[in-house]
Amino acid sequence: MDTAMAMVPKSSPAGQLRFLAIVACTLCSTLVSGQTWRIVPQLSVRETYSDNIDLAASSSAQSRAYSDISTGLLVERLGPRVSFLFDYRLRSYIYSGESRLNNTQNFLNSRAAFELVDNWMFVDARANITQQNRSAFGAPVAGDGTGVNANQAETRTYQISPYVRGTLSDRAIYQFRFNASESRTAEDVLADSRTSEWLGLISSAPTAGRLGWMLDGSAQTVRSDDIGTRKNDRARVSLIYPLLPTLSISAIAGYEENSLASAESRSGSSNGVGLEWNPSPRTRLVAVGQRRFFGNSHDVNFSHRTALTSWRFSSSRDVVLSQNIASAANQISVTELISDILASSIPDPAARSAAVSQRLGQTGIPIASTTSSGFLTSRPTLTRRHDASVAILGVRSTISFSLSRRDQLALGDSSGAADSFSLSDDIRQTIAATSWVYRLTPLSSFTLALSKTKSEGLSSLNFESEQRLHSLYFNTSLGPRTTVSVGVRRDHFDSTRATSYRENSVTGSLSVRF
Repeated sequence: MDTAMAMVPKSSPAGQLRFLAIVACTLCSTLVSGQTWRIVPQLSVRETYSDNIDLAASSSAQSRAYSDISTGLLVERLGPRVSFLFDYRLRSYIYSGESRLNNTQNFLNSRAAFELVDNWMFVDARANITQQNRSAFGAPVAGDGTGVNANQAETRTYQISPYVRGTLSDRAIYQFRFNASESRTAEDVLADSRTSEWLGLISSAPTAGRLGWMLDGSAQTVRSDDIGTRKNDRARVSLIYPLLPTLSISAIAGYEENSLASAESRSGSSNGVGLEWNPSPRTRLVAVGQRRFFGNSHDVNFSHRTALTSWRFSSSRDVVLSQNIASAANQISVTELISDILASSIPDPAARSAAVSQRLGQTGIPIASTTSSGFLTSRPTLTRRHDASVAILGVRSTISFSLSRRDQLALGDSSGAADSFSLSDDIRQTIAATSWVYRLTPLSSFTLALSKTKSEGLSSLNFESEQRLHSLYFNTSLGPRTTVSVGVRRDHFDSTRATSYRENSVTGSLSVRF
C-alpha cells in the first residue's frame, strides 16, 4: 500500500490529499487484522504509428511513431465492512523525433466505503484524476486517444461523505449525511471549486402503515473564485400512497432558497408529484416532477434486465452547481451494464467483477472507443439530459449501444477564465456510441467501437464541432498475466472554433499484470 500512495502526484496541496490520508489509515488497520486484498501491479507498452501526431490541419500533418508506457497499480477489496478500489495509472508518451510533444498523464479511479459503527455510522470516499475537455467545441478527449490534445486538461476531484442511518423504534427510519467535494484543474484552467452539502431524511418505516411519509432537506454551498459563493437550500415533505403492491404515488410540498441564477437570493415553493413502480426485481421505474424557481424539473430513472440484456434510461432537468464533479459521477460504462446482467447468476461482487473482466477481455485497450462527455466550467447550469443504453450478451458476442443528449444553459455571469459559455450561453452536446466484442476463443477477441460526438451553440450562430471515431482491436492472452493487442483507429474532427483534422493510426501493445 505504500507503493500505491507513493504513485499519487505529490504536487497536490495537503487539503487535496485528505481522502487519501483517510484511506491509508484505514487500509493499514485493516491489513493488520488479516483481511485479504487483491493487489495487481500492471505494465503496458504501446507503440503507435500516426499520420497526424499532433492533430494538426491536413496541410501541416506529420507522420511519426510514438511510445505509450503505462505503469499502474490496482488494489481492490469487496467485503461487508470495507469495500475499496484504488486503480492508478501513469502514462508516459515519448515521440520519435519530436521531444517537444513528450508528456505524462495521470489517471486515478478510487472509491472506498467503510462501516465504522455496526449498522449505524459509515463513510464513503472517492478520488479521481481524469482528462477532461477544456472546451465544448474543441477535439473531444478519446478514451484510447493520443498523448497530444490541445483541448485536454487534467482534472482532479475529491469527495468524502460520512453519514449515519438507523431506525426510530419500528415506526421510522432516518439518515443524516455530509458531503464535501473539491475539483481542481491543471494549469489553472479554472479556479478550484469546493462544494459542501448537508442532507437529512426521516421517513416512515415500510411496515409502519399504509400511508407513508417522508421529511427531507439539504443545504448546499459551492465556492470558487470564478463565481463566488452560490447556495441552494431545500426542504420537502412527501406523502406516499401505495395504489398496488408494486406501484406507489406521492405528493410533495417543498420550499427552497437559492442564489444560483445570480448573487441575489431567491426563494419560493417547490411542489410536485412522484411515482415508483417495481413490478419485479429486474425492473424499476422512479419518476419525480416538481415546480421550481426555474420552471418545471423532473428526474426519471428506468432500468430493466433479462438473462441476456440490460436496459437503462434516465432523463432529468435540474440546476447543476458543480459541473465538473457531476460529470465525473454520472458516467455509465459497458462494465456496469454487463454487471447488471450477471447480478442474479453471480451474486458475489468479487466473482462478478472477475466474470465481467473475462467477458469483455479487458486488456488495457478500452472496451469502447468513446469520448469524454461534458466540458470544464465553474458556472451553475440549467441542465437537461437524456441517457439511454443497452447491453446484449450472446454466446460469443457482447454488444452495447448508448445515446446521450445534454442541453446546458449558463446561469449568471463569471468573472473568471473564459469557458465555452463565453461563446454561447446555451450549448447542446450529443453522443452516440456502440461497441462489439467478439470472442474468437476463450483467450482471443476482436473489439469494434464506433462513436459520434457533436456540440452546438444554440444561442449563437456558427459554433459547432463534430467528431467521428472508429477503432478495431484484436487482443489475445499469451498467458494468465500477459496480453498482446494490435489495432487501427480513425479520428475525423470538424469544428468552426478549433482546428479540424484527420488522423489514422496503427497500434500494437503488450500488457503484463504481475
